[in-house]
Amino acid sequence: MGSDGFTLIELICVLAILGIILAIALPRTSFVLDNIILDMTAREIVSQIKHTQQRAIDYKLVHYFDLDAKNKNYTVRDWYNKPLFSQKGELNSGIKSITANLPSLGSSGDKSRIYRLQYGIDGIPTQTGTITITNKAGKQKKITIAVGTGRVKIIK
Repeated sequence: MGSDGFTLIELICVLAILGIILAIALPRTSFVLDNIILDMTAREIVSQIKHTQQRAIDYKLVHYFDLDAKNKNYTVRDWYNKPLFSQKGELNSGIKSITANLPSLGSSGDKSRIYRLQYGIDGIPTQTGTITITNKAGKQKKITIAVGTGRVKIIK
């Protein structure tokens, strides 16, 4: 007899091999996804810090970038008590922790630390520092704000 197809045993063997390959590959895809989330979050923070700096220059008003480490969100706003401009954003839930050596609005024992970066009307920050974000896999990215110029850069 001629063979026009695959036998059931051949199909089962192919499916078993594909299953083994997928079992090996799936953990790698979640690792890649964690790294993409970390990279996207770092870029989002950098973009919003640059936006804060540019608004300070354009509107000739002091502007703040507040980073809430506990709730994983940020606020860009001007210096008024009732700000003329305020923009809020949420960071990805795939981020495990955020730390910084920027001035903090909370007390040292307070877990709801809000780190503040302030830009003067010339676009130069009143302080500089580093923000460190960590994903659930433990990989970190550091964002530095340079002295004098306020240049913001991601360090791998």
